[in-house]
Amino acid sequence: MKRESPFNHDAGFDVSVAGRVLFARHWGTMTAQGLRDYLTDYRQRVQELDVAPWAEVVDFRQVSLLEPGVAPTVAALYDDTFALQHCATAYLFSRYTDPRLRLLLQRLEDPRSWGTSCCNFAGDFRPALNWVNERLSLYGEGVQQIR
Repeated sequence: MKRESPFNHDAGFDVSVAGRVLFARHWGTMTAQGLRDYLTDYRQRVQELDVAPWAEVVDFRQVSLLEPGVAPTVAALYDDTFALQHCATAYLFSRYTDPRLRLLLQRLEDPRSWGTSCCNFAGDFRPALNWVNERLSLYGEGVQQIR
């Protein structure tokens, strides 16, 4: 079955950091090569952040299709020895997001992690940002929040 999508542009991603929050956005068809490129950029940004508690907002609202073979690349983000100061991830989904992506992330998230937690949000970016700021305030006094 072909999924309808309102997004008619190439696949891609961007990553930015503000304060102690990493923002990642993906769009189009999520491919294994695109994720490998993302992982390189992501790991570099995390190395700079991982000296104190940090959180992330990951926007998958425009990921309309997941290419076969993406799962091992996504699993690389959940390495036990990486991102030791990470305390929260807010995932943004929409009705256009490939449902296999949400299922994959739910299987990979480690509920036994010391402080890592994730929460799914639909649509509006603000509740996700508020939630990660609340989590950051639990793990670090004086952590710069983003508004």
